[in-house]
Amino acid sequence: MKKFVTSNSSLVTNRPMLPNGIDNFHDLITHRNKEGNHYLFVDKSLFIQELLNAGDKITLITRPRRFGKTLTLSMLQHFLASEVNGQSTKGLFDGLKISQYPQVMEDQGQYPVIFLTLKRVKGGNFEKAFEEIKEEITKLFETHDFLLKSDKISEAQKDRYNLYIRQKATEAQYESSLAFLSRLLYQHTGQKAYILLDEYDTPINNAYVKGYYERSRDFFAAMFGETFKGNKALERGLITGILKIAKAGLLSDLNNLKIYTTLSHKYANSFGFTQEETDDLLDRAGLPKKAHELKEMYNGYQIGEYTLYNPFSMVSFISEVLDDPKGNMQDALKPYWINTGGTHLIGYLIENNLTKLQRGITSLLDNKPIQTSINENITFDPQLTYNTISFWSVLLLSGYVKSLA
Repeated sequence: MKKFVTSNSSLVTNRPMLPNGIDNFHDLITHRNKEGNHYLFVDKSLFIQELLNAGDKITLITRPRRFGKTLTLSMLQHFLASEVNGQSTKGLFDGLKISQYPQVMEDQGQYPVIFLTLKRVKGGNFEKAFEEIKEEITKLFETHDFLLKSDKISEAQKDRYNLYIRQKATEAQYESSLAFLSRLLYQHTGQKAYILLDEYDTPINNAYVKGYYERSRDFFAAMFGETFKGNKALERGLITGILKIAKAGLLSDLNNLKIYTTLSHKYANSFGFTQEETDDLLDRAGLPKKAHELKEMYNGYQIGEYTLYNPFSMVSFISEVLDDPKGNMQDALKPYWINTGGTHLIGYLIENNLTKLQRGITSLLDNKPIQTSINENITFDPQLTYNTISFWSVLLLSGYVKSLA
């Protein structure tokens, strides 16, 4: 393999930095604008224009893990809300691509926003997972505790609000917690809320592997139904995840839902780095562009008409090169993405289908393509466990393999 090293002389002063591990948009922009910093990031703000112009009431976008979903939702949250966690969002988008569209910028800071991520809900049983859910809901309600001082909120509503703060609400009340919070925001502001739900499928995937799928499914089906179906305080909803879960009652009752998977063309370049964006990032970091080794290692996620680089891998790679006093790129070529976990479902399906999958897996390991049917609708039932089509579908939609069609 080619050995290539870049001089570190230009990195000693005004050293570039990357948002490695940062998934909060305010933190990213604040660090970027701090005097003396040379903070690098890829501007994906035109996603906001594409989403708002689409007009879908509820949108589900699925992408592989570590593909920037949480940061993108945080960006949208900071665009729509006037304040996030008590901090003003004014000026955060100055100089970004979206600022070139005055009509879209009129929406900046105009809406109440609810942003909940479920990526940390991974308990070994439902009781543990439910405790993790309660923790996330508590944090969410604490960020909106200004409602407790509102004269437009009744005392009974404030009493219920405090149940969430103290983690004393009933399970049924947790199921309706997002819908309840959106109603209060509507009462307080007179404006319907955007609800952003990150990694909606993580608790379901985890529950399936750990044996409490039905219990988890029932809870989240009720929560998502209360939140997104018939909620008169909802302006629009955006949901992200890795898989499109079908026939589980989670989202199937939402007749106003539009779904965009890794096989869709819309939003294809909104997550992940294009070749042009990667070249620009490398150039600003002072590193060689279009290196064959980088393409071999980190490029190849086929989404719509785009072949993309994994953002987490590229940011990790560049950060490691910049941290190396010798700037050695060869040593930094590591499988960052695969080491971030999240393989439990894949391992579970391989374990239950090893004999039937052996030939296909061997072909892929030999860098040979295989031909198989794909089903975008993942069904968590015995069919999934013992169905090879489901396995290859999960592998494709999770980002482990790509489609050549």
